[in-house]
Amino acid sequence: MGRILNNPKQVLIGIAALVLGVAVYSFGRPTWQFTLLPDLPQLYWWSTDAIGGFANSLPSFLHVFGFSMLCAGIIGATNNSYIVICSLWALINVSFELLQSDYLLAVIQHDFLNGLLSVFISNWLQNYSLNTVFDDRDVLAILLGAISAYWVLKQTQQREAQNERIKA
Repeated sequence: MGRILNNPKQVLIGIAALVLGVAVYSFGRPTWQFTLLPDLPQLYWWSTDAIGGFANSLPSFLHVFGFSMLCAGIIGATNNSYIVICSLWALINVSFELLQSDYLLAVIQHDFLNGLLSVFISNWLQNYSLNTVFDDRDVLAILLGAISAYWVLKQTQQREAQNERIKA
């Protein structure tokens, strides 16, 4: 019977990145920025603005990095699967980042899907766009997260293969 986890080390790295991302988001952002769970208690202890630089985009980086590591550690063990997994998570995250653009939201709601969106989806898109802010640094962080995940996946894959050779 096969293993459930192809690479437990990659899974643990992914979980650690996601936990860190949740911590940064929870303690460094006001609750109005939680689009899925807006009624969370206020945990806003410090501002990512105070740290400056890349801190505001760190959750975007960690989201792509963490989910790429987690998925690859569970289902993928080849170079091609690593590329596909990292690319898909980058595409998903860039898509959501682009939905934060007021202009793109207007195009989607009015010009592109005029009348095809249900009221629920249309309202969700509008609320999502109103409670978020497009930032090109987030797009860069997403791409860096995918590239970093691929690099770490390759490194942990090589070490795993070396460990298997030593055991044999």
